[in-house]
Amino acid sequence: MCSDIDFIRKYYVGNGSVYNCIIGKYHVAPRSVYDFDYFKTGPIQQVGRNITYMRQLIRTFLQNANERDTPFFLYIAFFDTHRGTWNPEDQLKHGPFYNLWGDGDQGHGRIPDWKPHVYSPDIVLVPYFLPDTPAARDDIAAMYTSFNRMDQGEHS
Repeated sequence: MCSDIDFIRKYYVGNGSVYNCIIGKYHVAPRSVYDFDYFKTGPIQQVGRNITYMRQLIRTFLQNANERDTPFFLYIAFFDTHRGTWNPEDQLKHGPFYNLWGDGDQGHGRIPDWKPHVYSPDIVLVPYFLPDTPAARDDIAAMYTSFNRMDQGEHS
């Protein structure tokens, strides 16, 4: 077992002395070992990408922690750093990183606190270890758009 993850389990989750929470992508398992007190991991598009909804969940957890007057551990894992789907139809509709999801266009839903900033493939910097091709530039631009949604959530 990874020592960093074991550290989380040993000191923050399941020992009863720290009120703990996971919001977003559930990266550790099984739940019988990593059973958080406040567990909000789905539905994926709401909990992992909707910055307005995630902020509400965080506020609720922090209010609960304040009422308990105990140390807390808050683990937030965004889906925005992950590809949304490998399904070609979903990629066309929402983008490879679900970077169009929540932008308010028909069929995309709307995230109230997100002001979409769509990056142009023409302006992205392609890392030296990737080929500078249109496909790579499109992918990086989609990733930046998705990351921007996450950044706006962290700063609102």
